[in-house]
Amino acid sequence: MEKEEFSGLSFISLILIMMMPLFITACVNDKSANESVMFTSDKPNPGENSLFLVQDKVTENSIEVLLISSKITVDRIYGLAFDLDFDPHIIRFIELEKGSFLEDKDKVIVNYLSALQSDNNAKLVLGISQQGNMAGVTGQGIIARFKFEAVAAGTSILQFSNNSAKNPSLETISGITWHGGSVRVEM
Repeated sequence: MEKEEFSGLSFISLILIMMMPLFITACVNDKSANESVMFTSDKPNPGENSLFLVQDKVTENSIEVLLISSKITVDRIYGLAFDLDFDPHIIRFIELEKGSFLEDKDKVIVNYLSALQSDNNAKLVLGISQQGNMAGVTGQGIIARFKFEAVAAGTSILQFSNNSAKNPSLETISGITWHGGSVRVEM
């Protein structure tokens, strides 16, 4: 029986051909950052006089969600108070970053206060308000950015509760709708 000899190049080619299906499978099954953590809005096109959440930045294990005002015309917003409810077994609150909407072109000092409710890690309690004798704002813009870390696979609500918008006279503004969504984590 004759032995067949392979040259070095033929042997490498054979190995590469044999490994190609494994490489292709690994590439196809590789999850990108956008597939591992994703926000879905309850109402993607909320219309005017709405406060709503939208997905911003996503990494492999975190997500940033923006709170946006959409064409506020019913009254001038001076401040907001609300809770943001979520499932702490799926996502964990990391930080709040201020937006520019209430800042009114950097002429106004705005307080951003946030804390997890002491007896309930599933509720982020927030207050965002202009300070002093200010006129409030109308229009649209980014109010705040929330950063969450993925903890486990599953779906978490990201919903508003106990929400209120106030005008400069500290009266509750009616006619503003609030829209949340959900965060899906795949691990």
